[in-house]
Amino acid sequence: MTRRQAQVATMTFVYIFLFFMLAVWSLPPLWMVLTSIKDPGITFSIPPVWFFTPTLENFQAIINRPFFFQYLINTIVISTVTSVIELLLGATAAYSLSRYRTGGNKMMFLLLGFRTFPYVLLGVPFYIIFTRLGLIDNIWSQIAANTIVGLPFTIWLLVPFFDDIPYELEEAAILDGCSRYGAMWRIAFPLAQAGLVVMFILNFMGTWNNFFFPLILSTQQAKTMTIVASEFITDDQALWGNLAAMGTLLLIPPIFVVFAFQRRLVQGLTLGGVK
Repeated sequence: MTRRQAQVATMTFVYIFLFFMLAVWSLPPLWMVLTSIKDPGITFSIPPVWFFTPTLENFQAIINRPFFFQYLINTIVISTVTSVIELLLGATAAYSLSRYRTGGNKMMFLLLGFRTFPYVLLGVPFYIIFTRLGLIDNIWSQIAANTIVGLPFTIWLLVPFFDDIPYELEEAAILDGCSRYGAMWRIAFPLAQAGLVVMFILNFMGTWNNFFFPLILSTQQAKTMTIVASEFITDDQALWGNLAAMGTLLLIPPIFVVFAFQRRLVQGLTLGGVK
């Protein structure tokens, strides 16, 4: 086998493997979307029904549920505000760690330790604290809980982005009369924009899909969409059509955010990959 033939065979194998992995990853969400527009009578047909007349019955059922739009707004507000707060606090802390080595290497390992800490262990302490503060069934308790849990990961991932920015650019701005904070906001943050966008997307999707904190910190008014989705599975039955429709709706905002910031997302993921 010549070198050219070996390269062709290798690339063929790679493409076949990638196609197989794409099919494996795409089948579950595709099946969920198809289930959401199927008539309940053919949801579990054997063999599966691939060609059918679509229906919006499942979507109408979940939209007509009481307080549906309130819970949708709760989820959007909690996810957006949490992501913004995490980004502001995380970016300033990461800048301090990058430029001044605040806390040294021990601080970086401490942040990594907080990231690997199972946050479900914080459920009881958070519940007690927010109960005494009168913030149970309040969106601000969920914003605070998600921010506390997600902030170490945000800081830890943003430090390398600021490390890749030449400090000489900020020194030049300071020599031209810019303050230290001005150099941070006008030079460092814009140059780290790709990394900031990546972290915003990751934090948004993490908060959007979070189930644990809404479960323990909300009762009625501050519910999120993940809690509403769980209510379709009861002791008596599972409304798979409605659950699939809810899952399809939950996919839309993260997909929209990713496509809206697709260019910045690719830049952020590849930043530092080529020197």
